[in-house]
Amino acid sequence: MAIKANPQASRRATADARGLSAIRTQFAVTQAEVDKPFIYYFGACWDRSGDFTNHVQWKNYVKRFAECRDQPLQVMVGN
Repeated sequence: MAIKANPQASRRATADARGLSAIRTQFAVTQAEVDKPFIYYFGACWDRSGDFTNHVQWKNYVKRFAECRDQPLQVMVGN
């Protein structure tokens, strides 16, 4: 898989309150195998969404998501 965004977008990025530029260009490369499922996750955080107000909250959410993915809840019904 390869994902490439418009490189011109990063030049228009504005600085946040800490003086850091927003990341507007993403690029990812990975291998996939024929006849095997390819699963990937993509996420983003925006401080104005109301869900996460800082990167620590986002990192904690991603950590919990990965834990739930790796150890799914198992329920047994019956005798």
